[in-house]
Amino acid sequence: MPALITPPPAEPLVVTDPRTGRIWRIPRTPTTRLHADVRERWFINGALPAHLFPAVVPAPFLAPALRQGAVVLSLCRIAMRHGGPTWMPLPMGPASDNCALRIGCIDRRDGTPAVWVDHRYTDHFLGHVLPLLGFPAVLPLLETEQTPTRFQACTLDGAIDAVAEATDHRAVPPRLFVDGDELTDWVTAGVRSYGPTADPDRFALVDLEKCGHNRFVHLPEWRGILGTPWGRWVADGVYATRDGCYEWRYLGEVDQAGNPC
Repeated sequence: MPALITPPPAEPLVVTDPRTGRIWRIPRTPTTRLHADVRERWFINGALPAHLFPAVVPAPFLAPALRQGAVVLSLCRIAMRHGGPTWMPLPMGPASDNCALRIGCIDRRDGTPAVWVDHRYTDHFLGHVLPLLGFPAVLPLLETEQTPTRFQACTLDGAIDAVAEATDHRAVPPRLFVDGDELTDWVTAGVRSYGPTADPDRFALVDLEKCGHNRFVHLPEWRGILGTPWGRWVADGVYATRDGCYEWRYLGEVDQAGNPC
């Protein structure tokens, strides 16, 4: 019997953090799952007029999930203590700040909740490595600032420009979610997300699982402005939750009908 020849392992990716000079050596391991130990998660909501939905969400099999006659447009901010591929021990993963614009949807085929995520952003330079490992892009273009009374997020491509601030009195009561429990139930139901790819006829499919029991709390003294590619909106409620573990699972791409490619 001929001898079995095992090919040598691929050389790791070697990248240098431009801010700190730290050198990272990353195995070229195919990656379809990410996990994170989350310090904080924030939602700044906007009420998107329903007539704008077709211009925002290009997937034909998704319809708007309306609340009070409006589409739920949210800035989701996740501050991670640690995050990385599931093949990496979680404490080894770097800290990072991450944001995405989410649009609440319904799958026309079966009526199940879903979310359109226009793009995902991070403030950590390793975001650009994920597509090299097989995971959808997380763009390293995010800048954030936070104090006890103010939070600001913007992206270098101009897609996000959001700010939330604590005031000395209660803001106008929210229209979309009256309290944190309503928002928690909404977010928990919509674990399936779709987003763009390099091919306009295909969409990336990612599920997000929350591995914990933390729930959002409405911050009634906080006001905000949510700037997006589709306009600027006065925040309809600011919400936050602390701690928790999350896992993102990339399930491949689907076509214009929502079928696996």
